[in-house]
Amino acid sequence: MIFKLWKVHWAVCYSPSFYKVRYSSRSHSPAFTSKKIKLEVWEGITVKELSSAAKISPHVILRTLNSALVTKHKADTNSKLEDKAIIETLVKLMGFTPVFRHQIIHETIDCDAYPRPPCPPEKCEPRPPIVAVLGHVDHGKTTLLDALRSSRVVDEEFGGITQHLGAFTVSLSSVERNAGSTDPNPVSFSKSITFLDTPGHAAFSGIRFRSTKATDIMLLVVAADDGVKPQTVEAIRYAKETNTPIVVAINKIDKHDINMDKVVQGLATYEVLTEQLGGDIQAVPISALKRMNLSELLDAIILQAELMELKADHTGLAEGVVLESETLHGIGKTATCLITRGVLRKSPNSGPLIAGEAVCTPRILLTDTGKPVDSVNPGFVARVAGWKDLPCAGDLILELESTKRANEVQRYRRCIKIQDKVKEDRDAYDLRASHHREHREKYAEKCLSLHRRQWRKLKIERDLAESSLLKENSNQISLPLVIKSDVQGSLEAIKTLLSTYSSDQCKIEYCITGVGPLTESEVDAAAAVNG
Repeated sequence: MIFKLWKVHWAVCYSPSFYKVRYSSRSHSPAFTSKKIKLEVWEGITVKELSSAAKISPHVILRTLNSALVTKHKADTNSKLEDKAIIETLVKLMGFTPVFRHQIIHETIDCDAYPRPPCPPEKCEPRPPIVAVLGHVDHGKTTLLDALRSSRVVDEEFGGITQHLGAFTVSLSSVERNAGSTDPNPVSFSKSITFLDTPGHAAFSGIRFRSTKATDIMLLVVAADDGVKPQTVEAIRYAKETNTPIVVAINKIDKHDINMDKVVQGLATYEVLTEQLGGDIQAVPISALKRMNLSELLDAIILQAELMELKADHTGLAEGVVLESETLHGIGKTATCLITRGVLRKSPNSGPLIAGEAVCTPRILLTDTGKPVDSVNPGFVARVAGWKDLPCAGDLILELESTKRANEVQRYRRCIKIQDKVKEDRDAYDLRASHHREHREKYAEKCLSLHRRQWRKLKIERDLAESSLLKENSNQISLPLVIKSDVQGSLEAIKTLLSTYSSDQCKIEYCITGVGPLTESEVDAAAAVNG
């Protein structure tokens, strides 16, 4: 019975008519066409961009690219594919049809803030000259300024050596009185002079260079008993780089056994030709300690300032430069600023300030003597309080229209900084990867040149070399440092000194660096790093 049912089933289901209907229905069905998907690519596309466009893992693309089927060069996810033939071959191997187009470059809109265009000379007004005092350590720079303003700053310095940038403005009448001048000078500029006292130690080269960029006249102090020294030569080089006129003060002429001609000839060696040698640079012999010939030196500075016809725009938004920054107890984050254009006013009569990535609402303005003021004119120095972050010395200060605009500029500058850091890290990674790839290719070539029985020995030698290198790096001693200073200039000087240290046995690492007192949280963080 079962056999009969099976025969009926076979006859019905597998009859010739069934085959006819079945295959006739297949013949009328639409044929399947296998068309490859088009993929838009461009010359210079990276592996990461190609992976995103094709929706394929970058490891698969790298495996195909580095398998010597496409190119013999090794690549990573950030590698750019510049060869059109390589891109076309790679895309076809991935199962796509390449369609080349021009690369779409997304340009970032420039939201940065810049200084205003120069003001017409007829709209400018006279301003005080800015005089930077430079010279070798212990040549009498601070003593000279103490004599001109009747102060004793040198007594307050540790070891009698200046370690900070001093900036102050004094009236011309008081300077003439302290210099012993009996004939007042009719001058065309403002009745004040702004001095910048710079440290002479070699570690403070950054402060000296910034002072030279911000100044109008360089007062080069050279000790008559010591002559031209390394920091003297450095100051001359800075003056030439910034095209700053020089007035030379040959100090300590009250000492015995001095040779003035030796000093003048030493300056001429570095192309500083004084009037004694037929040049156009004024050189005045003085004694800051005994107050000798200070009036003649003041006349030389005034003459140089009048020849330059120093003027500034007193209208519009304020501009300036950061000379120094620090954190003061009871005031907060402050910056010593030199105003170069416009009038800086106290908030709310002033817009927000920006210097680098630091934003400020100027709630307190102090003179160099600590006196509160409501405004600061061009050519004058003031301490500005109200910074959210400490600005860097040398940063350009710009007053902006609104807080919204200040925040926009701050975000843009931070974004640019991050992009630069990413590019720097990527270049460093590519350099290390290229070295590693080069060693790997050399190893592969060496393997091909040897017999297969010698490969194991070569691999053992390579592994031993790599393990010894790793062991050497792991045994290197690291010295973590926490550096906190009173002002940013001192922090910069400390880092400059430490950068000259080089040893294969110990490596210096900066855990925490900053300006201000050391906090308990920073101590805990340093202890955690040290283990």
